Amino acid sequence: MAESSGDFGVWDDEETRALMAIVKNLKVKYKKVRHHNENSGAGRVTCPFYDILHALWKDDPSIRPRFTVDSMGGSDADNGEGGAGEGSAFLTLVRRHAQTKKDQQEARYQEEPEHAQVKRDTVRTHMRTRYQDKLQTDLTKFKQWINDASPLLQPDMPPLFHTTHGPVQPIKDEVFQCLYHQTSDNMTTMTKQALEVILANMIVVLERRFPEQLYGTYSNRKQKHVWKEKYDERHKKQQEEREEHLNTRAADHAKAVQKKDMQEKKRTVLETHGGPALTPADCPANLVCVYAPTLQATSEAKDQFYEQLDKAVQEIPTSEHIFVLGDFNARVGADNEITIRPKRLHHTKKKGQPRIDVSKTSLPNKNQKFLERLEESLNISQTQDAEHMWESLSKTIHRAAVQTYGKKERKNTDWFEAHISMLEPIIDLKRKALLSYKQNPSSQNLQALKAVRHKAQQTSRRCANNYWLLLSERIQFASDSGNIRKMYEGIKQATGKPIKKCAPLKASNGEILTDKDKQMARWVEHYLELYSTENSVSQDVLDNIEDLPVIAELDAEPTLEELSKAIDSMQSGKAPGEDNIPAEVIKCGKPVLLKPLHELLCLCWKEGQVPQSMRNSKIITLYKNKGDRTDCNSYRGISLLSIVGKVFAKVVLRCLQVLADRVYPESQCGFRAQRSTTDMIFSVRQLQEKCREQQRPLYIAFIDLTKAFDLVSRRGLFQLLQKIGCPPQLLSIIISFHEDMQGVVSYDGETSEPFAIRSGVKQGCVLAPTLFGIFFSLLLNFAFGHSTQGVHLHTRSDGKLFNLARLRAKTKVRTVLIRELLFADDAALSVHVEHELQQMLNQFAHACREFALTISIKKTVVMGQDVPKPPVITIGPEVLEVTDHFTYLGSTVTSNLSLDKEIDRRIARAAGVMTQLGARVWDNNHLTLNTKLKVYRACVLSTLLYGSESWTTYARQENRLESFHLRCLRRILGISWKDRIPNTTVLERSCSLSMHLLLCQRRLRWLGHVSRMKDGRIPKDILYSELATGKRPVGRPALRFRDVCKRDLKLTDIDPTSWEQIAADRNRWRHEVSAGLAKGQSKRKKQLEERRQRRKERQQPQNSSDFICPNCGRDCHARIGLQSHMRSCQIQSATII
Repeated sequence: MAESSGDFGVWDDEETRALMAIVKNLKVKYKKVRHHNENSGAGRVTCPFYDILHALWKDDPSIRPRFTVDSMGGSDADNGEGGAGEGSAFLTLVRRHAQTKKDQQEARYQEEPEHAQVKRDTVRTHMRTRYQDKLQTDLTKFKQWINDASPLLQPDMPPLFHTTHGPVQPIKDEVFQCLYHQTSDNMTTMTKQALEVILANMIVVLERRFPEQLYGTYSNRKQKHVWKEKYDERHKKQQEEREEHLNTRAADHAKAVQKKDMQEKKRTVLETHGGPALTPADCPANLVCVYAPTLQATSEAKDQFYEQLDKAVQEIPTSEHIFVLGDFNARVGADNEITIRPKRLHHTKKKGQPRIDVSKTSLPNKNQKFLERLEESLNISQTQDAEHMWESLSKTIHRAAVQTYGKKERKNTDWFEAHISMLEPIIDLKRKALLSYKQNPSSQNLQALKAVRHKAQQTSRRCANNYWLLLSERIQFASDSGNIRKMYEGIKQATGKPIKKCAPLKASNGEILTDKDKQMARWVEHYLELYSTENSVSQDVLDNIEDLPVIAELDAEPTLEELSKAIDSMQSGKAPGEDNIPAEVIKCGKPVLLKPLHELLCLCWKEGQVPQSMRNSKIITLYKNKGDRTDCNSYRGISLLSIVGKVFAKVVLRCLQVLADRVYPESQCGFRAQRSTTDMIFSVRQLQEKCREQQRPLYIAFIDLTKAFDLVSRRGLFQLLQKIGCPPQLLSIIISFHEDMQGVVSYDGETSEPFAIRSGVKQGCVLAPTLFGIFFSLLLNFAFGHSTQGVHLHTRSDGKLFNLARLRAKTKVRTVLIRELLFADDAALSVHVEHELQQMLNQFAHACREFALTISIKKTVVMGQDVPKPPVITIGPEVLEVTDHFTYLGSTVTSNLSLDKEIDRRIARAAGVMTQLGARVWDNNHLTLNTKLKVYRACVLSTLLYGSESWTTYARQENRLESFHLRCLRRILGISWKDRIPNTTVLERSCSLSMHLLLCQRRLRWLGHVSRMKDGRIPKDILYSELATGKRPVGRPALRFRDVCKRDLKLTDIDPTSWEQIAADRNRWRHEVSAGLAKGQSKRKKQLEERRQRRKERQQPQNSSDFICPNCGRDCHARIGLQSHMRSCQIQSATII
């Protein structure tokens, strides 16, 4: 802070901030002084400082006044243009200058009222540059002026005010008002700050030198003392702050000198010993090497060690780097609170090998390099056993793959990340163009920026459109080919993957676990309880199963061709096991790897053992989207296995399927070729239709098994395989895939310790579905045997679907029994009589106990159709729930055959998908309309019409679906109901079929598929059948599936009497259906146009009411309406007149 001597030569930010703070502190005081002056009628103050500032502002040294004692005393001779009555020359000139600038600016704006944006920006930039250039000149002049003005501010300087009419008014108010209000458009910010600093120094000097003149005019003595105390207190505080600042600077200077001396000493020592002279840059760090006391040392020794270490660290300057190295002989546990770490240390298993980037396997040059590396590095000894041979081979494959394809990065889940290599260069160009324009905002740079932005927008739209186009085509192909898993994977990718959150878990005693270690331990405990129990099949079961002849041919060693087919059949995109070798790498390396893998497979076949890494599994948990999230039973465990192990298992599967065909019932459609969930959904609905048509009751029990795949008895399964004719060598290989199997749990990025898995079929293995199918088929055979309970049908398979009289013939009619409908472990038992259903469930429950399986009582329900009273069915002491609707394989089945609940459910699901795709697809301007429509058909329509092949729909139900369909299309096209665009135009613009034709298309395709099925397939037998017993009621029957199909055939101009011949050829049938749908679309459009025209031409009914307004002729239909209308109508008439 400047003292009375006027030391203003120092110009730095610290001084500026201090002076500005003083100005703010004096704000209240000067308001009080100004208020007093106004009330007392004081005259204007004249002071030569105005002329000084004016000279500074005009930058004319010749008019700078002489600083003499006389002029400072208030004489007007040397005050230049300043006068006592008219105000200072400084204010006058500054105001005149500001007004001139303002007038010039207004005149320029009037001449050019509409400036272009580019020109205006250019002018502003030039003005800003000019002020920045002038800033340096202003600062230099201010410094010079302060130095010139310093001699005037001495202790013996007379008062700086000249007044004739009362109290003194400081110069700060008027000059600051000039600065802030009159010159704001003519001065830079730094110039204002400089002037504020000068004036603040002047005010401080005035306060210190002339307090009596400044405060002595107050009549209130008490107020005078208050101001005096405030002044003294502030002055004392400023003195303390200044002294503290000076002490701090002195301490910093002493430390700097000490540091310099230490460096000089180090340099002297090094030079004395003959070493080169070092600078501080050559010694950037201080290393402290220590050896701490061991665990057996005393507490005093440990404390002394850390005190010495702390002292050594404190002696090193804080500006230098410190590294403490040594052996501290300490153990850091997971719960050590002293550990400096953002989270606790968890002692987990070491991660496996890095994953391979399989996206580059589509590049031919990469694949060729991979083959070359494999040929160079493959060196397998023939004397090794299978375990060591696979260990060497897997390391070689993984090393070559990583060297060729690189490590896998984070999966691209968005169009931007998928095309980042293409978008990054454009983004860089855009940033550079924007930076150039900001630095030099010329028209040329602006045009370049616009061009780059346009190019970036085009590129981003093209990338987004290509991304969504490929994704929608993949979803559509999966839907058309019946690949439900791929279809839903694409839908999940389109809707966006939800953020994975790790919910708390419940312990076995109900305690909520939030600690990660405890949660991991809970998962291990859960899977140990699930897999550690060794179940067994009873001896009665083994005795009752018939021994089938052994098929010795299955023991033959696999051929090279079988292994090649197994490799080709592997699906890409599957997660690898602990060896981290994906299927894409095996396929690309097939020319080189086929022979070594065949040798390894033959060696495993001879030894009857597979390597341990092919047995182990890595378990990940997925929430089932139902049930309590804190319950481990609400999660599904997915096992990740070795891909090469899966290839070997596929070779074994070919032999195992031969055994499965011996015991599989026709009713099993799970995990079998050319079968799907639609088969069983269609069969259940048709069975209900047949019973309603012929007035027979139907009882259906939907059975659910608890952890069916996980609780299979392995020992019992291997004994059953031996019973059905499995040869010993093949059985040894199957057993080796399951014996000594170990698993680890992967949860929240961490892996548990391995644990033994002793029960259940191998999750994730290709053998598991077939092994379970064999096990479950033998269970059903044991439960029902030669039982005739169920639903009996008469059927013919020689065509003529719509000719029911053919089913009454005595020849060519077969009687089939429909008892169970199966899809993997989902079973539905059907009978006509309640007590027969009870007997069947008793037999099934007994068989489950003998096979060590458990029925889930909570999830098993019974549904009755056309039954006199609700059935009472029990399993042991438990009574099963009776329901009127049940979701079977994803489709809702009701007891009254109504599709209303199913359509409600499907519309809700499709609306959810539609909403999820709103911001990402429908509102995305980067996507073309064609791409959006493809995404709609693939994601929304596939969800809406799931299982619609078996629907028997009425017109009102089709209209509901049509309404939702058109609402979605209008949303995509951006058409509102206010636009008054008809539905036919919406369908034409979207190139879409109406919902009526979409349902017709799906039904006819399914009808042709069923007609081409082999004889004996349950869907075909039920479609071409009627019940063996029962009569049809008199009158019109309820709508049936065959009636809807006949209506669809007529709509598409296909002859209902000869459609089977056309459907025998799949391609021809699809062509005929497509052509018929086009004709049907034209017919429907014509009908709608005619109906719309008739509606427009329909005349309005004539007014038949007696209550008509005499003024406007409006029919009010009632007396009270006429009276109310007449009041307003009279007012309007009077207003018009």
